[in-house]
Amino acid sequence: SEIEAVNLPNVLPDVDYAIINGNYAIDAGILDKVILTESTESEAALTKANIIAVKNGNQEKEAIKVLVECLSTDKVRKYIQETFGSSVIPVF
Repeated sequence: SEIEAVNLPNVLPDVDYAIINGNYAIDAGILDKVILTESTESEAALTKANIIAVKNGNQEKEAIKVLVECLSTDKVRKYIQETFGSSVIPVF
């Protein structure tokens, strides 16, 4: 039967397996139960990414430049890798 994606972590104890969106697995705190993740070379991994977007004309604002600089550091990359493992892939 079909189950809403957001509810998949809740039914995991009652099913043999589930294919769960990474954001729902992270929110549910079940990354330790993940046995397989999508390849970092898959079409989805290469084309579906979170981005920093700003209103046109705000690209040169100091606050935006600082935000981008902060999010692009090795410290943030390391935090992402240590916190989310292969479920979140930093691409900056």
